[in-house]
Amino acid sequence: MHFFLNTTKNFLFIFLGILLFTFPRHFQVIKIILLLILLIVGTFECNFKLKISKYVLTWYFTYLFFAFAWSFYGLLNYNPGASDAFRVEFLWYLFFFVFTLLVSIDEKTIIRMVFCSSFSLSVVGLYIVLNPVFGKLSFLRWIPFESVQYVNGIIRTGLPNIAFISFLFPILLFINTSESTKNKFIYYMIISMSFFFILLAGRRIVQIITALFLIVYFFTNLKRMNLTIMVPVFFFLIVLLLFQTELLFFIDFNSYYNLYIKTLITDAAEDKRFVQMIELFRNFAQNPIIGVGFGKGISTHIANLEKPWHYELTYFLYLYQTGIVGISIFFGLFISLFKKLKRNGFVGKAISMGLAGYLIASGTNPYMSSGFDYKFPVIICLLYISYISKIQSCPKSVVSG
Repeated sequence: MHFFLNTTKNFLFIFLGILLFTFPRHFQVIKIILLLILLIVGTFECNFKLKISKYVLTWYFTYLFFAFAWSFYGLLNYNPGASDAFRVEFLWYLFFFVFTLLVSIDEKTIIRMVFCSSFSLSVVGLYIVLNPVFGKLSFLRWIPFESVQYVNGIIRTGLPNIAFISFLFPILLFINTSESTKNKFIYYMIISMSFFFILLAGRRIVQIITALFLIVYFFTNLKRMNLTIMVPVFFFLIVLLLFQTELLFFIDFNSYYNLYIKTLITDAAEDKRFVQMIELFRNFAQNPIIGVGFGKGISTHIANLEKPWHYELTYFLYLYQTGIVGISIFFGLFISLFKKLKRNGFVGKAISMGLAGYLIASGTNPYMSSGFDYKFPVIICLLYISYISKIQSCPKSVVSG
């Protein structure tokens, strides 16, 4: 019975990860059903004998305090988006706390989920990016993503799943130093597809993050590199390049270069993110200690008409809404989480790199303040720490039953 429950739980978790990472904001009902089934299976498997590390417990309680305090503060101030922030920041993290408490996911399952999700995300992403050149394939028209724009030799994508490549790719890259990647050909095939998708997706922040982690990986793992393993990689890349020959004729790489240069020399007054930063910081200065509470925007600068309290610069938004006290709690939690992961072996280090990539990407995109799909990278980190604590029989664990 235990074997059946464990196998079912692992399969459902991998399938959930594929849906969350590949199709964020879509199939939400299916995802919620999967989460509830996982909760039920996890409850029966653990037989109500709960065990969670004090670190994970403290992390969740601190974040829940942070979310509840500033959501309640926003409600007291009649902020229009306070109830939405309460749902996104407090209720979903409360649900995931219960999820982490009841559902134990082992290291191998997390790695398999990362591999499968990376493969799925890359396949779907490449299919969408290739649409302007090859046209839509009739049997894949059900994919509910925005169209890719192809303008003046530049591919522009607004794909909601591009956020997760900044989390998954660093994990894929650094997991190579562990013994978990036994099938090297499959590993390099997936990482090559992910890299190719990053190149074509046209998102500068993701490309910059990728370049940064490639440099870090090269200098930290120089002695471990095995050049003979690279043979299947080059073979796979050649196949990809041959397949993309038609596409390469239509891409103006000079346009990409000019786009980066334009970004660097653009008048700051014309850059919408720079304007957001100035306005958010200016209004933060009026309430610097505890901010104005969740759910309030700036009347002089509205970035989202449907949700005027949402902005792309996540950390400046948190600074404005929660003040120095709130942003200190927020950064303290994630710095602590990064350090905790990094101290837990090769897999922990790989996941910490993924977390770092995701946090960097969230700096200029509203991922951290979005729906439950975008909370999942953080939950994976906490699930891993919870699992490591259990197998190490950490004396700092809280056991109840």
